[in-house]
Amino acid sequence: MRAAFRFARKSAIRRVQTLSALLADPGLQLCFGILIDARGASSRFALGEAQVMAESHCRLSKGRVRRTALLTTGGVQYGVGRMVQAHAEYLGLEMEVFTDETRALAWLEEGLAGG
Repeated sequence: MRAAFRFARKSAIRRVQTLSALLADPGLQLCFGILIDARGASSRFALGEAQVMAESHCRLSKGRVRRTALLTTGGVQYGVGRMVQAHAEYLGLEMEVFTDETRALAWLEEGLAGG
C-alpha cells in the first residue's frame, strides 16, 4: 500500500498536520510507502524548514512508513530535497528524491514488494 499527499501552498505546520492525520488512520497497514509531492509548493524550502520537515516526518513515520519518495521540480528544490533526504536517513528513515513521478512510484513499489 502507498499513500500520497500534495502540499502546494501549505505551511510546514500544515504539512506536519496532514501527515499526522494520515498516519493516525487506523485503516493503514503497519508499513507502507509514502509519496510527498512537492512540485506544487509555492516557494522553495528554506534549509531550516527542510530540517524541521525531516525531523517531523521521521518522528511521525517511525515503524509505519517503509519508504518515502519526495517528488520535486528539480533545480534548487531538488537540492534542498536531497538535504531533507540526508537528514531523514541520518534519523533512520529510507527516503529518496525524484523529479519523475513514475520512477518515484516504481521505487516505492519495489520497496514494498521486497519486504
